[in-house]
Amino acid sequence: MADALAGAGQGLEVAYVELLSAHARPTAFHTVLLLIQSRTDDLPAAVIQANIMKNAGIKIVPIAVGPDVPLDELRKMATNPVDVELIPYDQIGSINLVLQLIPKLCPSPSEHYTTINKLINMVYFESCNA
Repeated sequence: MADALAGAGQGLEVAYVELLSAHARPTAFHTVLLLIQSRTDDLPAAVIQANIMKNAGIKIVPIAVGPDVPLDELRKMATNPVDVELIPYDQIGSINLVLQLIPKLCPSPSEHYTTINKLINMVYFESCNA
């Protein structure tokens, strides 16, 4: 899986460009959920890009998927090192995981309720149309 993570810095750069581009929604939260499943091969570049993004007001919430990710690497990229999460593979896609992450992704408690309702409606719609 090293190839999947070889470009963490490049992935952050793409997210940065998209979030600040002319076609980005002006009301969107500037938050990046960074999912990583192994050691970062380009840690120095990823940390530099993460710092550029944080200085531009973009929140970065790194999530380690599985046990093979050194959490100290993710804390260097996180806006708030306390937000770094370790998620077992079998929890990906769980509604409980989504509910756990909402407070880290949404800037205010009033947005938590709105986001939860949107997610519940999406899940309900998808399950009814399956």
